[in-house]
Amino acid sequence: MTDSRQAYTILNVDDNDGGRYAKTRILKLAGYRVVEAATGTEALELVEEAKPQLVLLDVKLPDVDGMELCRRIKSDPVNKHIMVLQISAVHTARADRVHGLECGADTYLIEPVEADELLAAVNALLRLFDRERENRQLVEQLREAEQRKDNFLAALAHELRNPLGVVSNAFHLLLLGQTPEPVSQELRDIIGRQIGHMACLVDDLLDVSRISRGQIGLTREACDFTAIVRQTVNDYRAILESNGLRLELELPSHSIWVAGDRTRLAQSISNLLQNASKFTTTGDTVTVKLNDMPDEHCAVLKVIDSGIGMEPDFLARAFEPFSQSDLGIGRRRGGLGIGLSLVKGLIEMHGGEVHVSSEGLGHGSEITIRLPTQQKLPD
Repeated sequence: MTDSRQAYTILNVDDNDGGRYAKTRILKLAGYRVVEAATGTEALELVEEAKPQLVLLDVKLPDVDGMELCRRIKSDPVNKHIMVLQISAVHTARADRVHGLECGADTYLIEPVEADELLAAVNALLRLFDRERENRQLVEQLREAEQRKDNFLAALAHELRNPLGVVSNAFHLLLLGQTPEPVSQELRDIIGRQIGHMACLVDDLLDVSRISRGQIGLTREACDFTAIVRQTVNDYRAILESNGLRLELELPSHSIWVAGDRTRLAQSISNLLQNASKFTTTGDTVTVKLNDMPDEHCAVLKVIDSGIGMEPDFLARAFEPFSQSDLGIGRRRGGLGIGLSLVKGLIEMHGGEVHVSSEGLGHGSEITIRLPTQQKLPD
């Protein structure tokens, strides 16, 4: 149960004004938010409006029997997790208590109830509510993780099947032994490129695993981040332009020095460019901007695309390993959901931060890297 009882709403249902007032006063003095109902009809309306965590329910009501009301609450898939504490001054026999519990009540008390007994029962039920909520959240997280695993395996099979198919076809053509040398060389080049693609894919998977286990080491040195960005972007320019994308690069005229691993920093930028290439359609633009922020002692790199964008729900988990859009865009575009996770891990190892923003589907994405800078020049 959280420290602040104001986080909980209790619905107090009792047609007796004096009894309702007394119980409400006890609960409010203990710090709980309380809403009241004098009839079953009012109670059902407040269950929907106030979203209480607990209902303190008198068994004898003027319009709906309290036990029937409890059954209605507990049979509703949306409200079935609400705790119900039934209380009665009339139905006090053992059979009444058994019947109340069988109707779904979580606890059954007999009036008159002392304040400490009422609060103890309320506190116990709210602790149970919290545990059940945590269990439901855990189950949902496990379900989502299982779905991400299934999506990842399907995407991985697709990513590997395509280059393997190309390699297999090229290999069988070479086995025929009757292809001219220029064609044979072209086939060997194709095989080499596809093997390289699969090797990069496996390396990224291994890196994500190593980062999660803290097994990646950095070779730190003074690096000219401006030069790293320029070189990496120029290396990928032909790939992006061959996909029909416009690539714009905005760099400062001076060097920006950071302490880091040149290879891993270039790998991070490469992954952002690959991500932009996959999710930006022909004719759109990918913009890379690097700014020096001397007052903040950091370098800010932005990779902005005018592509398909991200839905708001996906932004919160964009950096989780194997996360893919609920719409399946990643699978259609050939993404495994590891690129941004890998970038985040590598940049954070450099003491930096990574953020992603998007105004929604169809409005592109902006990924920002912030790295701490240093004043010391390289030897």
